[in-house]
Parts: sequence; C-alpha cells; structure tokens
Amino acid sequence: MVTAKLSTPIIQCNTKYSYGRKNNIHIGLLFTAYDLVHLQYVSTRLIINLLNHIKMINLEKTLRVQTSSYKNKNMLRYIKKQLSSLGASYEQDKHGNIYATKGEADTYVCAVAHTDTVHKLVPKANFKIYTDKNILFSVDTRTYKRCGIGGDDKVGVYVALHIMSQMDAFKCAFFVDEEVGCVGSSHADVKFFDDVILCVQADRKGVREITSSINGTEMYSDAFGTSIAHIIKTHNFIEVNGGTTDVGELGDKLLSIPMFNVACGYYLPHSSDEYVNTIDVDDTIAFLRDVIDFVIATPPTDTWTRPEYSYGNTMYGGWDAWDYGGYGKSIKKSSKNKFKRKSFDNYNWDDKRACWVDKKEKDDKTSCQVCNGSMVDTYQGDAWCRECGSWQQTI
Repeated sequence: MVTAKLSTPIIQCNTKYSYGRKNNIHIGLLFTAYDLVHLQYVSTRLIINLLNHIKMINLEKTLRVQTSSYKNKNMLRYIKKQLSSLGASYEQDKHGNIYATKGEADTYVCAVAHTDTVHKLVPKANFKIYTDKNILFSVDTRTYKRCGIGGDDKVGVYVALHIMSQMDAFKCAFFVDEEVGCVGSSHADVKFFDDVILCVQADRKGVREITSSINGTEMYSDAFGTSIAHIIKTHNFIEVNGGTTDVGELGDKLLSIPMFNVACGYYLPHSSDEYVNTIDVDDTIAFLRDVIDFVIATPPTDTWTRPEYSYGNTMYGGWDAWDYGGYGKSIKKSSKNKFKRKSFDNYNWDDKRACWVDKKEKDDKTSCQVCNGSMVDTYQGDAWCRECGSWQQTI
C-alpha cells in the first residue's frame, strides 16, 4: 500500500483498480477534513494519473505478446488468462476462436478482435517496447531496428478486454488469422451472437473514424446511424467506408445486427515502423463506451436486414480490401474456401503512400470502376482504390 500522510489522519480512503489479479494496485490516502477541502483537486488528479498509468501498463502488456498468422498460440493463451481474471466464461472452437461472456443479461453488446499480426516473431528477450511520451513502438535488440509493434490488432484485443473489465454484462469474440483472409471469423459460431444487439471492432489505423459501410455494404441502418449521430459528433468522429475485417465477414452471416469497425490509434501498420498513440486509444475507448452505454439503455427497435452486396467481395473476382485505409496486402479466396497469402518478400514499403508496393509493378493509372477514384497500388495486376477501398483486376 502506498500511503500519503498529509497531517493528522481522521479519514482514510482506499481506492482499488484491478485489471487481472497480478495487476491489483491499492492506494491509501490519509486526509484531515482540511486536507479534503483544500487538496481535493490534487488527490483527484493523483488517482486519475495513477489509473492512466495502470491503463498504459496493461496496453503495453498486451502489445508485448507476440503473435502472427498461423502462430496465435501466445495471444490466445494471454486472452484466456485475462478473461479468467475478469470473471468471464469462455469457449474455444476447433479453429482457435474464443467466445467469452461476462455476466447475465437478456441482450449483450459484443466486441470482436483478431489475434494475429503480419509481423515475424522476434525472440522474446529481443522484443522491446519503447515509449516516447504517448507513442509506443518496438525494437528488435539484435539489430536495434524497428520491428513492428503489432497494434493491428493487439490494440483491438486490449480495447475489447478493457471494455469488458468495465462492464457488468458483455461479450467478446477473438478470431484467429484475420490477416490471411478472415479465416477465424469465416468459421464463426453464429449462435453465440443470437442475443447480441450490437457488434463493434477496433481494427483500423488512425483515429476518430467509424465504418458505416465495409466494401460498400451497409454495417448499420439509417435509423441506427441517426440514433448515435450525437455521439459521433460529440467525439468528432466521421463515418467512412472501410475495408474488410472481421465485422465485415460477420456481416455476411448476421444480417440484422448493427456492427462497425473504428480507427483505434495504431499507425503505419504492416510495416516495421508501426506505432501506437495511447491518447488515440483512449479516445477510441471513450467513444465506444458512450455508444455501448447508449445502445444498452436504448436498444435498436427498427427491423432491418443488411443488403447483401459489396464493392470488393463480389464485383471483382472475390478480391478483398483489408481495412488499412490505403495499405496492406491482397488475399484471394480459392474455390475450396481456402486462403492464399502473398509473400511480403515481393513487396517494398512505400512511406509516402503508406502501402506495400509490388517490386516489379508500377502505379496503376486507371480509374476505379466503382467510384472513379484513383488506383493507388498494384499487386501483380490488381489495383486498390483509396477512395472506396475496392480491389479491381486491371489486366
């Protein structure tokens, strides 16, 4: 216990914040009545600063877990340990996906995240996270070069667990191998979502963006959008069309559940220079909490079915645009519903455009067939549109 004795103690106040059993911190503050009147602001700021520091510790702890596509074991183990500490029950399916429920309610809000990253695993002793004010980044100490912190989507994992820690009743789903074609969410147990009234995900670079559509497919009704418009405005968010991620995959199966993805504070994903802005992560959590609290208090009542169409998944040979906002890789579904991953060895990272560029290809100069926007990247004959996020075959 940390105790600050300001003068003769007549009142003792104990504050506890817990996120996992091993991170319990007890703060004992001893005050006189005079102290309570004149030092209220100081004590309040002290507690707030300590709680913010604890949040930073938990975010770093999550980011420190190394995971990659087809190598999710460490992250899955970490998630199950955190869920147990939060008092949540969970099940894991044969694909590796984890479905967690905390508390009892007639209906739930559910947060989803994916458990893999695109980065190669670094020996644990050599993977170090460094802090520069509110910026977190990682370094491989074997070379002392940046190695990609994996905010995509470790930040999403942290956000889901953090919100669950604050809620009496909540659901989370953690899907494996999103980076190689939404493999986990394509095998999602849809029955888990029977009592879910809203599904949210934090898996987009930047901050203050909410995807009202993904690859052109509506993620929620006009009525739902109108109902949360005041929250979007208060937090200075904007509605955008996003690229493929797990809620987009779920949207093809759960046609009546509103869902969306949000930008959550990671930047330059899929590159060794990837970093996380902790202030932006906090802003994302604050926005999601306001939306979640509103939806729980005022559940959607409109009868709505998601239109079954999209820009990227059906119009152009099944090529998908991952939700990178102008960067990433292309993945194609085969006729056997398997996914083929392209090797990053064939690409160079382009900082100016924040995307991976095929070493043998030049920029495509054609216009987007969907929105007439510019095609900013080319992958062996396929181009990506920055404006609407669709993949198109150009040769």
